[in-house]
Amino acid sequence: MEVSSDRGKAHVRTRHGFMPPSVNFTPRSSLDSNIYPTVDGVLKELKSASRELQKVFTSFRLELELLDRLFYKNKNQHRGALFWRKVTEMRRFGHKLDHHKPDGLVEDARRWFWGPLDQQR
Repeated sequence: MEVSSDRGKAHVRTRHGFMPPSVNFTPRSSLDSNIYPTVDGVLKELKSASRELQKVFTSFRLELELLDRLFYKNKNQHRGALFWRKVTEMRRFGHKLDHHKPDGLVEDARRWFWGPLDQQR
């Protein structure tokens, strides 16, 4: 694990990429009350998108499990074939994408607006 800096923001580099930076919370009361409807609309759209993304990634994870099973059953037979290298590449990319859990990141981004979980209760 190493830490790099991008325009003054520290990012932690892990084996599979960068972790998102920490978030500083700003209470809703600090915002101008004229923009509340806009903020509420954006948060509502983000919630809807987050739910759709969760459905997509549920399906993605099932397909990745199927690809893993196909890979396990056929890796010795097709090891030297050109198309198998592409299958291996797609499997590797799928696992990297799944590791980052983008559906969870979007949900976390939506919750960041409301502050830490211990303050919500």
